[in-house]
Amino acid sequence: MKVLLCSQYYGSGGIFPAGKCFPLGLAYIASVLGEHDVRVFDANVIEDPLGKLSKLLESDMPDAVGISLRNIDLLNPPRNDVDFYGQFKTMIRLI
Repeated sequence: MKVLLCSQYYGSGGIFPAGKCFPLGLAYIASVLGEHDVRVFDANVIEDPLGKLSKLLESDMPDAVGISLRNIDLLNPPRNDVDFYGQFKTMIRLI
């Protein structure tokens, strides 16, 4: 089975001044799917992530896709204006 695990794209607004986070949850999941053909796509470390994701989906045709959703940010002070849900919905629609 071909599995694609994607980190959610947070947008290009520079909302993570302390740095990007390694997608640890996806790495954990990938580690137990050893018998499958697993790819991890970190949308936050490449240019044009939605365009690259679209091409990856077309070329690889995964049987299953998992997407992480970041719901807490311990790297930055609390902010009420950060909304990841819009970018999350965009990735869902693309997939």
